[in-house]
Amino acid sequence: MFVVLLLFFSGSLAAETTNDLTPKRLVALAVSLNSQMRYAEAADLLERALMLKPSVINGVSEYKKALSGMELALQAKKPDIPLLDALMWVRWQVRKEAYLQVGSSTNINYAPTTSLIPVTLGGSHVVVALSDDDRPKERQALEMGVSAELTSKISNVDRITASVEVMHRGVVRAQNSDYQWGKAEVSWLRELPAERRWLLGAALDILDYDQQQPFYVLQGVFRYSLPWQQKCTQQFGVDIQHQGQLNNNLYDGYYLGAAAAFSCRVAHQEFGLQLSLGQDWALDKRQGGDQIKARLQVTHAWDVGGWVVADELQTSVSYYQQEDQDGYSTVLSNNRKRGVKRLELSVQYTWPLHLIGDSWVGYLSAEWTNQRSNILLFETDSKEIWLGLKKSW
Repeated sequence: MFVVLLLFFSGSLAAETTNDLTPKRLVALAVSLNSQMRYAEAADLLERALMLKPSVINGVSEYKKALSGMELALQAKKPDIPLLDALMWVRWQVRKEAYLQVGSSTNINYAPTTSLIPVTLGGSHVVVALSDDDRPKERQALEMGVSAELTSKISNVDRITASVEVMHRGVVRAQNSDYQWGKAEVSWLRELPAERRWLLGAALDILDYDQQQPFYVLQGVFRYSLPWQQKCTQQFGVDIQHQGQLNNNLYDGYYLGAAAAFSCRVAHQEFGLQLSLGQDWALDKRQGGDQIKARLQVTHAWDVGGWVVADELQTSVSYYQQEDQDGYSTVLSNNRKRGVKRLELSVQYTWPLHLIGDSWVGYLSAEWTNQRSNILLFETDSKEIWLGLKKSW
């Protein structure tokens, strides 16, 4: 009863005319209102008290308390904005690109190098000849692709990037070699003190060969980078991945691996080294079972300059190794565990095409792939060369 009477008394005083109250009395009344979290009413009384007597005891301190309480109350009333809605209102930078390239390959369908495969049937060793469709095809192809990338800084240290790319390959006179490929990815980058940063991302790849169910790869990545020496950066992270084929569990598997990378910028050149190592766990009854995978890649980019301004030469050497943990097939090499070693060499020269317009570039690229295995069915070799045109805006 006493508390009710006190609240009623305080409310009545706040509601009555305050013209006849002294500054000291106004402050006393405001103290009571502040204690009841009635900050707006207290602020009104304190403003009057300070106008009448700026030096009134506790006037300034109580006024600051009232203003602070009003601000906190206002923030508490602000509605929570969902993350997706908030991202719609940020300022996005959009970069788009389209390209067209024509090329030729000595093995457009990545068929085995040899057309005679030894097999074991009923205890007997025989040699089986692959059909004509499964032999290497030297063909020409055309590729067309478009991509878009959206980037936005959502704070002083955070940046969100989303991108999508689709591509179509058409091959001249070759069955089951045309395909469509698409990729969508999103990443969140946070800048840290001392030039450090971390990145969290996810990506989805889909490869759709004609007359087949699409293959897919769903991947998540985490990277942490920090400076190394003066002109270099080191990066460490983890990759998780799920891959398979729609409506077919034969290729399903989960991959978990560690990754490390180093890059250095010296004058007009940049050197890079990437290493990854992990295990792929098979689902269902995938041939070969679980797999140990390792990849090492060395890259080099050079701003050539000289006769052509803003041209660039890029080279890459990549080595991939895979070791199955179970026998691949009873009819191939007596159910031997498959091992795969692949070497890829690539070079690309890019130059601006100012005669066509701004943001147009031309490029010429070549690639050699050589894969070796203890099972002849998985040995392959191919050479490709491409001439392309690219537009960015």
